[in-house]
Order: sequence, then structure tokens, then C-alpha cells
Amino acid sequence: MESFAEEIVSFSRSRHSVGRTFDDLLTYALHRFSLNAEPLGRDQWPYGEQENRWFTQILSRISELTATQEDSDNFVDVLGELYMAFVAGRYDRQAFGQYFTPVSIATLMASVLYPKDAESICDPCCGSGRLLLAGAKGNADIVCFGNDLDSICTKMCACNLLLHGRRGVVTRGNTLSCDYFGGYAVNTPTGNSALDSLPHILVLSAQEAAAVWMTRSPS
Repeated sequence: MESFAEEIVSFSRSRHSVGRTFDDLLTYALHRFSLNAEPLGRDQWPYGEQENRWFTQILSRISELTATQEDSDNFVDVLGELYMAFVAGRYDRQAFGQYFTPVSIATLMASVLYPKDAESICDPCCGSGRLLLAGAKGNADIVCFGNDLDSICTKMCACNLLLHGRRGVVTRGNTLSCDYFGGYAVNTPTGNSALDSLPHILVLSAQEAAAVWMTRSPS
């Protein structure tokens, strides 16, 4: 895990803060698999071809590490570990310090909260999505609904569902006030069987995100 962090730190030195680079890594992942995202302009994406290859390589390695843990009793949250241990605290003093629930505790909580045969599960403060991943373990058909006020957490959760091959919707919003600002539908049905067989993401507007969270329906 630390080797990933060191690479992010090294890459970011000539560009932005570590937090910004990590955020851009998530944005890059979401856009790679998005079916409807608007193209990123030069002001939004100031990276060249060689730098884009670095983003692709890091994502590939994270995906490979995630895949090696899929058959184990637990799961690995590479993105959450990177953000919590190396990005939010150690290397970026401007970032908010956050501590996500350990995987073992998330697994215990999920066993109490979510029935094994549940059709859907939700977490109104999802962070990187650990509780959802724990609840979805062993249930390939379950639909996950997550929400978080923090934009990076929203992106992490959406990426984690994608990396783990889960289906669900992750919104960014305030659960208490019911104000929503957008979100991502991950591997949800599109009506196109060819697309549905591949990992994919749909970017949701604020209105679509509010409708999805309030109805708990991905369609």
C-alpha cells in the first residue's frame, strides 16, 4: 500500500497537492468507464499523454490487487487505505483527516445490519463504501445505495463498487437535509445487453441523484 502512496506523492510534486492528485485519479477512473460524462476540458484536466498513462497504470495495479482478494473472507479497500493513511493525513495537511471503519469491523456490522438474502442495502454516510462492500459480500445480485457529503468519498465509493463488480448508486448529498448534488450509477441496467455486460458508470444530475436516493431505485 505504501508503494502506491509514494508513487502518488512523487507524481504530484510537479503538479498539485497529493489530495488533488488522488482526486484526479478517481476522476480519471470514473471518466474511463462513464457512458455519459462530459469531456474534461484542459482547465479541468491539465495532463498530457504520458501522465495519462501513469493514471492508467496505477488504476490497473489497484484493480489487480483488488481482484486477488475477491475470493478471500474479507476484501481490500485500496482507495480507502490510501486516502485515509497517506493522503488525508500524512502527506496533505490541507485535507480533512478521516478515519474509515476497519474492514473487520465493517464485516461484523454488515452481518448484524444486512440479511444475507437482502435485495438492496444502503449507507447514508458511506465513506469509501466499506460497509456496502461488506454487506454485498457473497450476494452478487444485491444493489448498493451509498451517500456521502464529501465529493472524494462519493468518488471512492463509486470506484470501489466498480472495482468489486457490484451494482448500485452513490450520491453526493446531505442525508439530513435531503439536499443532493449529483452522483454515479454503477453497473446499473441500461437496456443495452452489450453495455450491461461490461463495467460502466452513468453520471447523475442533482435531480436524478435525489430521485434515486429517495426511492432506492437505480432505474
